[in-house]
Amino acid sequence: ALMTVFVLLSIFHHWYWLLLLPLWMAARVAKRIFIHRNEFGLKTLFNPAVFFMVVLITVVIDAATFSGWIKAILQKPKL
Repeated sequence: ALMTVFVLLSIFHHWYWLLLLPLWMAARVAKRIFIHRNEFGLKTLFNPAVFFMVVLITVVIDAATFSGWIKAILQKPKL
């Protein structure tokens, strides 16, 4: 829902709003890696392979979540 706001702002105001989407994703991934710094060390935050793998995992989890919500909304149980 938050990304929709930025997309609409980019359509109606200026395309610079789209730059916030990758920055937001990078912040989410950095936070997730930073939370697990005690397990793997802080150096994993600066490893591009780890960073992009966590981006991929985050995108897949988000897509599955949105897909599940859409499926739940469209397939209401019959009473």
